[in-house]
Amino acid sequence: MPHKPSLFSRLNQLTRRGLLAQIAKLSSGLALLFKSASGNAGPQTNIGFWKAPRLKRLRAFGVNTNGQLGDGTLTPRDTPIAATGADTNWAELTAGNSYSLGLKDDGTLWSWGFNNFGRLGLGDTNGRSSPTLVGANFNGKTISAGSSHVVAVKRDGTLWAWGQGNTGQLGNNAVVDTSTPVQVGSATNWVHAVAANSFSVGLRSDGTLWAWGYNNYGQLGQGNTTSKSSPVQIGSTDWVQITAASDHALAIKSDGTLWAWGSNQFGQLGQGHTLNLSSPMRVGSLSNWLKVIAGTHFSIAQNSANLLWVTGINTIGQLGLGDTANRSTPQQLGSLTTWAQIACGHSHTLATKQDGKLWAWGQNVGQLGLGDTISRSIPVQVGTNSTWSNVAAGLDHSLATE
Repeated sequence: MPHKPSLFSRLNQLTRRGLLAQIAKLSSGLALLFKSASGNAGPQTNIGFWKAPRLKRLRAFGVNTNGQLGDGTLTPRDTPIAATGADTNWAELTAGNSYSLGLKDDGTLWSWGFNNFGRLGLGDTNGRSSPTLVGANFNGKTISAGSSHVVAVKRDGTLWAWGQGNTGQLGNNAVVDTSTPVQVGSATNWVHAVAANSFSVGLRSDGTLWAWGYNNYGQLGQGNTTSKSSPVQIGSTDWVQITAASDHALAIKSDGTLWAWGSNQFGQLGQGHTLNLSSPMRVGSLSNWLKVIAGTHFSIAQNSANLLWVTGINTIGQLGLGDTANRSTPQQLGSLTTWAQIACGHSHTLATKQDGKLWAWGQNVGQLGLGDTISRSIPVQVGTNSTWSNVAAGLDHSLATE
């Protein structure tokens, strides 16, 4: 009579088989992973329970007169190209007037392009055509490039600025340029700051909104046109998101309402007229706004349905509405509800969708990345990739990661 294994012995066999099966499965997955990493054929993602992280590689396109594309040349590009040097793990990008900056996942800050007034933060005024490290470890959280100055928030909540300072836009109670980052005040609860033409706005964790710099159009939101060289508070304490460009600003409150102030020559404040405003004025009656982005004389807002609304100048189709007529009240941009990130430049816009595809419209001397220099008045897809993120738009160049 054949020997009948005990219950304990049977369980032991099953356990061993299960472990061996799991080991075999894991070994197979690791083999595919190392094969893929070595450059051979093999899947990059979805290997068992493991998923490869995005590389977030830097790509740039557009005018490159001052090396603002970061590829080590001064050659213009009308399709996305790779920057040189530190090419991966970019967390945030920003583009200004012929220069660029980026934060990496480790908090390090990099800059390249035009360096008049020391806007690159490198301690000199020499231009760079490749990303160059700013300091040893900036430990940055957010970064914003204006026309000629930069503001940034570090992970410790402190606010820093550098570049042109002739109108007090650096916020350090002075009107002089600086080529290295200087701390703005002593507050440690900053969460975000935005640099515009010659002024800046910043948001603190307590919901207070602050502004400083040039104020000829009332862009500081103080009810007057007096410039300030250090931050002054704007209105109430329930702000959650801010943006600014050229000479106007917009912000969203915690109740989802949208507010705007400053220059309104082309209707960029969305008020139905072209009168400047020196204090925040509510835009329309909707209260479901999630995000707002300002370009030069135009604005784009995204609501909770992920629809885009546009207002302001449209002479080159920068509103994406299929024509070149200015608007002074927000107009819905198409019917798509899958928009993700948006960046507005001088006269063009970049936007990603939730599927990771990149779209562009407006002025085009190469900054739309479409392989030509034909301006577009409606959104057009850039290439076929579906891994885009972290978009930024400058004067006439664009940045993105994939």
